[in-house]
Amino acid sequence: MTQQTLEQLDENLVSVNRQTKAVAFEGLLKDYKFRSIKRKDIREIQQLEIRLFGSDYPDHFFYSLYGSNLGRVVIHKKTGVIAGMVTAEIKAKHNFYFENYQKACITSIGVHPDHTRKGIGYNLLKYMTDHLRFVAKVNEIYLHTRQTNTRAVSFYQRFGFVVTKLVPGYYWDREIDPDAYIMTFFPTNDLDNEQEQEQEEEEQEQKQKQKEKEKETETKEKEQEINKLTSRMSKLVLTRTSSMESKPFVWN
Repeated sequence: MTQQTLEQLDENLVSVNRQTKAVAFEGLLKDYKFRSIKRKDIREIQQLEIRLFGSDYPDHFFYSLYGSNLGRVVIHKKTGVIAGMVTAEIKAKHNFYFENYQKACITSIGVHPDHTRKGIGYNLLKYMTDHLRFVAKVNEIYLHTRQTNTRAVSFYQRFGFVVTKLVPGYYWDREIDPDAYIMTFFPTNDLDNEQEQEQEEEEQEQKQKQKEKEKETETKEKEQEINKLTSRMSKLVLTRTSSMESKPFVWN
């Protein structure tokens, strides 16, 4: 998929879904637009990070996302405020058992407090997971969330993320709730299931087509048989009629 195509998708607030081409941002209001991170956004994103999470990623992290497909923001059209953002990072390929096993980390996802409950968070996560699954082709997507943040845990579980590890003291700069869950989503398994389902549906469709074809053939054969019988009957009737006309009628 070309960069131009991705930009067009961004402008139309849609996300890439390999099978259904589903519109991911249908829940967003027309007052918002979705685009990649620009240099002018970096300071505002850092401020939003601090406000939401109390953390401050270094400048070079956000500059590395500039112009890439791993950082997206939702902008409120009227005010120009960043209403939401999502960032991700693809890790080096490493796995003891599998070659070319690729991981990706959703490093941050958040919505401005003034713009919550409008589907922004859902659609940001939908876009990023779709991009990492279908475009970046990663084998594993993970993120961190506070252990006590049950609302966030439930939110990620709806996307298929599962708790895979507890990291005590992960948020080392916090005295309250420093522990974090690592939540992981395995697109490869999901894609395998999709492929199996597609294959099964395709086989069923082929069987249905074969049945329809056999039924159509059977119908045609019956029609041909009926036509033959009709033709024979017509010839017989004509022969008898002709025979009767050729014989003179005699009174007894």
